[in-house]
Amino acid sequence: MLKFKMFKYIFVPVFTIIYLPPSLASLESLAPLESGDFIFVKDKLHVSHVGIVEGNQVISADPKKKAVIKCHLSEFHRLKPEIFVKRLRQPYSVLIPLALKFANDQLGAKYNHSYVLSEGSKPLGHRSFCCSGLIYHAFLNANKGQEFFKSHPMDFSMPDPEFWVKYHEQKGLKMPVGESGIRPGNIFGDDRLEIVPPPYNLDGENNYSSDLWI
Repeated sequence: MLKFKMFKYIFVPVFTIIYLPPSLASLESLAPLESGDFIFVKDKLHVSHVGIVEGNQVISADPKKKAVIKCHLSEFHRLKPEIFVKRLRQPYSVLIPLALKFANDQLGAKYNHSYVLSEGSKPLGHRSFCCSGLIYHAFLNANKGQEFFKSHPMDFSMPDPEFWVKYHEQKGLKMPVGESGIRPGNIFGDDRLEIVPPPYNLDGENNYSSDLWI
């Protein structure tokens, strides 16, 4: 019995510290996100996904849902745990309200498996978007038709060309080499964005900028 008690008193406090509920953390230590912030998902060595914050939700073109969707920040983080947040510097943040309006108007649009940007320029109801394409078109629209995030001719030779050959074959698509596209990493690397240091507040519904609340 004595050995059992020693084991209990030695290890229970450590176990309790490891599983301290996140709700007990000081709110001052958490970075409140703002409408218009970009949430980037890291997949191994690459930035593989991006969404845009509105209030306590995230709008993104989701390949698993095969559509443009909106979900709660905490749900987005649960499904995609390794994230980074960036924010538009002044004076560019003036574009955010119109960009968010455009993104909301695309809810339910199909996911664009080809990544070709022109698919997002079709008439409403016939558009499709990849994650970075949605952000591209949202800010293109907000910037009065002038490209805000720079597009690039698509090249599938890096980092894993065999993956992309199989990907397009499985989707029944022609590989759109040379057509205009944009990757999440292109947006992540834009010098008009600044990093928002973690840890992030992804659960508190009263700790976000309310000027664009929905």
